Amino acid sequence: MSKKITKTARAETKSSLDVLVDFASKNIIKIILIVGVIFLLLRVVQILILIFIAFILMAATKPAAVFLNKRGHIPEGLAIAIVYISVLMILGVLVYTVSKPLGDELARFTSNVPQLSQSLVDWLIHVPFISQNVDPSQLQNFFSQFFTNIVDQFSSIANSLVDLTVNAFRGILMALFLLIFSIYLFLEREDIKAFLIKFFNFNATKFTNIYDQIEVQLGAWVRGQLFLALAVGLATYVGLLILDVKYALPLAILAAILEIVPIIGPLITGFIITLVGLGISPVTGALCFGLAVAVQQLENNFLVPVIMKRAVGLSPVITIISLLIGQELFGILGAIISVPFSAMLS
Repeated sequence: MSKKITKTARAETKSSLDVLVDFASKNIIKIILIVGVIFLLLRVVQILILIFIAFILMAATKPAAVFLNKRGHIPEGLAIAIVYISVLMILGVLVYTVSKPLGDELARFTSNVPQLSQSLVDWLIHVPFISQNVDPSQLQNFFSQFFTNIVDQFSSIANSLVDLTVNAFRGILMALFLLIFSIYLFLEREDIKAFLIKFFNFNATKFTNIYDQIEVQLGAWVRGQLFLALAVGLATYVGLLILDVKYALPLAILAAILEIVPIIGPLITGFIITLVGLGISPVTGALCFGLAVAVQQLENNFLVPVIMKRAVGLSPVITIISLLIGQELFGILGAIISVPFSAMLS
């Protein structure tokens, strides 16, 4: 009797061990598969980013191509080619026109940093609280470092864009891949949707509605943000020219770049413009502060409602967090695509 019980216990123990080993084996396999998928995604992350950028380009340029196709009776392939050639020509002319004056003004700004800093110190030491509690030499060092950092940031952005072109796009071939793939996404958009629906067994109606909505809103957001940055930069440039403030071009470009960062970006721009104005005279500083406030009011009350009316409205907190995460993970390339990606998800 005891032998039977012992055999039964052994059998149950063995059965339990088999189940445990089987369970452990399945989990180990799952873990290995998950790690493998993550590894593959990390290996192809640059390719996935390029595909997403191509989708952004397609979504942003699609309305113009569709307009040429329907109103101008131009074939789709030729229409999208005309749009891309026009965009590249505009960018080329813009870069050619701006690069030399920008370089000259940045060089002049760098050489005048000590003089600009001294002018600010001479003005601030007449403020009672500051004159009694702050050493003028400390103020001089602070402003010199501050303005030098601004120039360094411009240089860093330029170097990052060069590195981005060389490393991320792998030169001309990757840039061509990006353009060709975005054209392919436009020309084969219906076939791509049909393939995704069949491959993932999606509900055709729901998937099509979601896809079209993402495409329309993402394209509207990208176009709106570009027009908004251009408008703010142009308004800042014209205002600084009217006030006869030096370094109008780099300050205007800075305003356009920082426009993507809600709330904080315009505040930083206004602060820097005001400091540069104060380096000229207190009156110019006050006028520069008024210009920054006027541009901000123009943006909030006119530009945003008109330009961004069809775009996705992102919370400023989400935008800032997206920028920080994108910059931390993938550098300047991640920062560029982080906000459009968040807009798509919203």
